[in-house]
Amino acid sequence: MFRRVRKSPISGESALSPGRSLHHQAVRKAHRRVMDRLVMPPVRDFPRWFLLGVLICAPWAYGSTRPWTLDVLRILLLVLAVVFVLSLVIDRRLPHVPRMAAGLVIGLLGLGWWMTFNARAAFDPVGPQFHEIGAFVSWLPGAMDQKRSLSSMLLVTGMMGAFATAADMLGSAKWRNRLWLAVALIGLSLVVFGVIQRVSGAKSIFWVWGDRTGSTFFATFRYHANAGAFMNLVIPFILGRTLWVLRQDAGQISKAFWCLASFIAVAAAFMNISRAAMAITVALLGVFALWCVVFERKGSPHESRHRFWWLKGLGILLAIAVLSCAFGLDQSLAKWLSPSRNDTLVSNLRYQVYDIIWQKTLPFVGWGGSGPGTFEMVFPLSIKEAGNDAVGRWYWVNAHQDYLQTLTEWGVPGGILWGGLILGGLGGGIWRLLKRRSQGRSETRYLLLAGCLALMGVSLHALVDFPLQIGSLQLYTAMACAVAWTVGNEDGDISIRRKRRRAMPQEREEPA
Repeated sequence: MFRRVRKSPISGESALSPGRSLHHQAVRKAHRRVMDRLVMPPVRDFPRWFLLGVLICAPWAYGSTRPWTLDVLRILLLVLAVVFVLSLVIDRRLPHVPRMAAGLVIGLLGLGWWMTFNARAAFDPVGPQFHEIGAFVSWLPGAMDQKRSLSSMLLVTGMMGAFATAADMLGSAKWRNRLWLAVALIGLSLVVFGVIQRVSGAKSIFWVWGDRTGSTFFATFRYHANAGAFMNLVIPFILGRTLWVLRQDAGQISKAFWCLASFIAVAAAFMNISRAAMAITVALLGVFALWCVVFERKGSPHESRHRFWWLKGLGILLAIAVLSCAFGLDQSLAKWLSPSRNDTLVSNLRYQVYDIIWQKTLPFVGWGGSGPGTFEMVFPLSIKEAGNDAVGRWYWVNAHQDYLQTLTEWGVPGGILWGGLILGGLGGGIWRLLKRRSQGRSETRYLLLAGCLALMGVSLHALVDFPLQIGSLQLYTAMACAVAWTVGNEDGDISIRRKRRRAMPQEREEPA
């Protein structure tokens, strides 16, 4: 004879021993409490602190523009990605990333690594020429040089890890504030450093004797356009922080500090002699001022007290103008107004490069692209075929137009994925900013405004230069992209913790 006995799902022992079962439940509950309060916070926070450290190193190490600094950034980002994944595994949770953004990231990584391992050619620098090799699947996209694509994809993988880490930490109000503060202060430190260079008449970046940095450097960037792109990435975060502090019950010292920081950052943007960067700065300031006038004043309870609000705006503009003149605005205006032989579309080498890429390079690489990081190898063959001696006298590492370079390297599928990640994030952020401006806290609104302005600036600059090919600018663009995708997007987030399924009671037969 047998009788049925219910089996406990926790201890696995017979339900006839309730004392032991309750003891096991208490032990497991205490263990979970210790893990949640003592062990998991450091595990969860370590990759976030690590990301803030990388944000400091990337721009200060010559903007990650030199080969050795780019190698260091690549290693740091890969370590960050590994540490972040390990923290997720230990914490047994999924990252706090919007589903659409996560799908685009997975698609980009899958496409890039497939092109790397499905290489269809090897580059010979002696020719220069490409030697065909057997691809795994010849009719699918493949890289023109596996070694260069491998190096590029390691950096892209690290950047995606930084994007996921930033998106995950933006889900916490405390870490959201820390990331915002870090980007603003790091950007301000670079701006102040550039101002000191100009005032002191520095001949090189770090006043190093014999350092060949040219005459157009600013801060830690040898190329003034890259410095301008970096400032346009961080100035929105400084302005947004200033606006948020002024709207809060913050101390007078904090308000004075951020107002002065905004004045210096905006004035320093006009010290830089990059025409494109300066024009984009003016456009971003116009959008920011329009937002403040149209949306921030609407429905304000203190609106009647500020009938002469335009006088404050005029005073701010005059202060910025005075600081700009003191920092060397006259030199920038002289460069703008001076005639140049390369001002026309016909004589400007950049537009000739764009024409060669469109007419020769894109048909050569096909719809699948030449592989990540291979533009430098593919483009010289197009110059030779076009017979353009003016363009051929220069060595073109980048296309000075990130959209064309992305299509060249990543093809049509990669261009769609990159556009969806960056421009899609910008569009979604603007939609939430306008649709939900009356909802949510001012901190969330101003941070989202800063992220959208930063993405808008770098997207415009990418039309005429190569900011998205510079390591430090890629990293800060990833931060702005994470802000645009995540802040205020609670409905589209992946759940933080997986729900554990509770085991159903099992039945077993025991002899009577």
